[in-house]
Amino acid sequence: MQRSFGRVGTWSAVALLAALIAASLIRIDSTIPDDRQRRDAGGYVATGQNLALLAVYGTGDEKHMSSAPLLSATIAVAMRIDPRHAGLRETGVLTDHRAVRQVNLVFISLLLSGSVMSILLLLGMGRRGVGTAIIALLMTHVFLLENPEFSHGSLQELPTAAVLAWATVAAIQVVRDKSRRWLILLGVLGGLLALSRAVLLYVVPVFLLMLAFITLVPHSGRSFRQRGTTLAITMLAFTLTAGPWVVRNALEFGEASISDSGGYVLLIRDVKNGMTPYQHRGAWVHYSPEPLQPLVARALAVDMADFGGDGPLRPLVRYLPDPVAGEDLERIERRSFYRQAGTQFTAIEDGFLTSGLAPSEARASADREAIRLVLANVREQPMRFIRTAPVFLYRSSWPMNLTQLWEPVGLTVPRLMLGAINPLGMLAILGLAVGGILLRRPLWFAIGGLPTGLVLYHALFTHALYRYTRPVAGVMLLGLALGISELVDRLAGRLRSRV
Repeated sequence: MQRSFGRVGTWSAVALLAALIAASLIRIDSTIPDDRQRRDAGGYVATGQNLALLAVYGTGDEKHMSSAPLLSATIAVAMRIDPRHAGLRETGVLTDHRAVRQVNLVFISLLLSGSVMSILLLLGMGRRGVGTAIIALLMTHVFLLENPEFSHGSLQELPTAAVLAWATVAAIQVVRDKSRRWLILLGVLGGLLALSRAVLLYVVPVFLLMLAFITLVPHSGRSFRQRGTTLAITMLAFTLTAGPWVVRNALEFGEASISDSGGYVLLIRDVKNGMTPYQHRGAWVHYSPEPLQPLVARALAVDMADFGGDGPLRPLVRYLPDPVAGEDLERIERRSFYRQAGTQFTAIEDGFLTSGLAPSEARASADREAIRLVLANVREQPMRFIRTAPVFLYRSSWPMNLTQLWEPVGLTVPRLMLGAINPLGMLAILGLAVGGILLRRPLWFAIGGLPTGLVLYHALFTHALYRYTRPVAGVMLLGLALGISELVDRLAGRLRSRV
């Protein structure tokens, strides 16, 4: 623990950190556009609008469970209370798209303040703690928030990152004082995480169990009953937060989960597990950041031309590039692994639709059937998932899109430094989680455990799109800031010892 400032210095430090957070929010707000959102983001907005106007989580009067509800519910609340949406409430037509996007500013403020709070809890309100918090704020803004997809779009990643930042704060406090209020808050935040990212319904309980074990077992003065009570408090809070939504889906659709997209994602991964050896090598190239792809291709003897046209690596490309004269685009599109999985899932869903089920019920039934088919494949060929896990873990290691930062930088060294941010940050959270377990360092695991669980889940069971693991980027940068602080502190100590 570093020596704290005096009273005036403490308030000055708080004002400085608050000013930096405000400056980041003002900068992001100045760049938010006023255009309609498409694809996944448009779906979250449409669901939020339906919830605000009709009090139905779905489309019109038809309920669905196609996504985790936290984001859409937040958008719905904003539409109900924001005076800029008065016309929407009267006409049912959304006209102020910028106001919808500005909901993200709430999540950004939570993300930044949570990172600062974690650092100050760990290092104290002294020069080192405040300096490290400043480093974390600057890195988070430059490397994460300047990505418009993350800060402007109504997608799950930002809300999940915001809740994860404060779940980290709660986990640190659970380790430090083990009070019931922090145990309850950690459980509630864990439930909110599940409601913002469906897979965390499975990751959070494992994290809570391991954190309880690592935190309490070294202090053997506590009885087994006391340890069980501590875990039960957190799990109860988690269950009471996420449970009602799971029960709602079980009663309405017969599926006790957060959303009905898990089967589709599993199916995509199952199709990609069938990659040939050459396609497997190509995947390492394709899942690298674009500036690194030629280097990785040369190292693995992969011909970049094979990703285009009718080449053997074309199935790895999710979407088609601009049309080229003479190409049979429809045929090539069908060859995409992503489109193959989509075609299979649509066929399953159509089967349920023809049986007379409503679209939302058919979707949920198709999701369960896809899960059943994939799990059958796992039982028959378990090595298919394990063999491809490293390349999807590699893909998960690049959650921050730094392409826009690479282009204006002409020097080789800064480009390499920017490219190293992602893998170094990923190593930081993996090191904290693994080191926390092996060395019985509860604080390390409190920081790295949840993000590591999310990353490993996607590496094992999904096709690990970059944005799937983007929620962990805030903790990655927090870990890097702590590492930089530790390095500087040790170097300063050596210099002082020589004087």
